[in-house]
Amino acid sequence: MRRLLLLLPLWTLLLVACNDESDHLYSSYRAFFRYTYVETTPPLLTATRNPGMWCAINFPNGNYHFLLNDGRTSYTHRPTAADNYGRPECIAGFIVGMPNIPDFNGQFPVMAFDLVCPECYTESSIQRSLAIDAQGRATCSRCGRKYDLNNSGIVVGGDQGRRLFRYRVAASGNNLYISN
Repeated sequence: MRRLLLLLPLWTLLLVACNDESDHLYSSYRAFFRYTYVETTPPLLTATRNPGMWCAINFPNGNYHFLLNDGRTSYTHRPTAADNYGRPECIAGFIVGMPNIPDFNGQFPVMAFDLVCPECYTESSIQRSLAIDAQGRATCSRCGRKYDLNNSGIVVGGDQGRRLFRYRVAASGNNLYISN
């Protein structure tokens, strides 16, 4: 009987740990973006320094386009030959910013998500970009889902589904580095 009581917690741990539906913090999709002009790019500078601000980054015609979630502040950067050495890799672009909710350490970390709706991309391979609003929500015009950027990209409107694809990010001074 004593042996059975000792094994009971072990079996409980095994049942909990072997969940195929586990939600990973970071996406397994390939991502890469290196940008060394943060302080001269107003939308990105604002998003990486102020909680609750987000910047959409996409790459039309080989340029880097930045749009702050206020909908008015935008900036286009024409990459140099050195920038093209490390070409950006993503599905539809990036969303970069700081949540308005601090983490467990009381910090406001810079976060990066893909600009694509994870449900539309996973189910139908549709790479349509999300629209971000002033409240820190990203909306898919195809399926109608709304994602809360301030709460790790979870679904807060429309049908339930996957959270946004999140990437690792390092931001300091004039440098931003996104990878996976």
